[in-house]
Amino acid sequence: CRMFTCICCPGTVGVYDRNNRYWRIKSKNQAVSIFSYDLDGDGVPELITGWNSGKLDARNSHNGEVVFKDNFSCAIAGIVEGDYRRDGHNQLITCSVDGEVRGYSPSNK
Repeated sequence: CRMFTCICCPGTVGVYDRNNRYWRIKSKNQAVSIFSYDLDGDGVPELITGWNSGKLDARNSHNGEVVFKDNFSCAIAGIVEGDYRRDGHNQLITCSVDGEVRGYSPSNK
């Protein structure tokens, strides 16, 4: 499987495998950052999307179902993975354009 994610047109995010589309969503907001991370701890990475509205969501890579969401007060600036809590385990780290930083651990860890 050679899945890839595409941010197309303002507000459209989709996951594809060559010429086949797994899913696509359209939003009135613009996706500004994407990242692949296993947030629900099931061994399969979710697609994490940060939006210009401050919304952060994690979607099942295969069907687009939302498995987690959060909201910041302003646009998402970036999404990375690192040891945010300095406990020897990586977390998902998200930062907004005004400097707010939040860390998220996988749910099964």
